[in-house]
Amino acid sequence: MELMQPIEFTPEKIIAVIAVIASLLASYFPALSTWYAGLRSEIKSGIMIGGMAIVTVTIFLLVNNGLIPSDSPITWQRALYAFVQALIFNAGAYIVSPQTSKVKQVKAARDFII
Repeated sequence: MELMQPIEFTPEKIIAVIAVIASLLASYFPALSTWYAGLRSEIKSGIMIGGMAIVTVTIFLLVNNGLIPSDSPITWQRALYAFVQALIFNAGAYIVSPQTSKVKQVKAARDFII
């Protein structure tokens, strides 16, 4: 009797996991989190959008070259869907993750200067 079904790692799931990990790194990795917290909101958004675009393109290139197996063909619609999904997972994880005290201090100082 098999207790658990194996998890199928589709390109979309891989991208979503990377998006959440990137968000958690920006929230909790010591040097990165304080640097990232000091940036303006528009800059943070641009960094994450660019990062998610790079991740999406990279994963789909790996699928197209056969390094990541996939049952269904890769189309631009599927890539766009995965990109939007990555943005949602990334932003959602960043919004719900609690801020460290150091990040709160950096944000308060940033808001005071602006």
